[in-house]
Amino acid sequence: IYSKLANYEKAKSLHDESLAIYKKHLPAEHIRIAWVLLQQGKTSYELGNYKESKDLVEQSLQIYKKYLKEDSIIIAQNLAILGDIYIKLSHHDI
Repeated sequence: IYSKLANYEKAKSLHDESLAIYKKHLPAEHIRIAWVLLQQGKTSYELGNYKESKDLVEQSLQIYKKYLKEDSIIIAQNLAILGDIYIKLSHHDI
């Protein structure tokens, strides 16, 4: 909800809190952790933290690949987001 309202700092804080709770109760590579990492990556992207965003989305993608087929919609979504991140990173390297 906070991401939709453009309150990305609050969203980031809530994602961090959520991830800490998930990691306390679930295995490190649980699919729910992949989802939170993806949300964190999207929020970091909106905050302009493209390197952090890339790292988070890549972590999410690694976990998802352990559970899902390579041609799943969720894998495709992660790849598309990662593509957007690389575009932003290339503009910042210029």
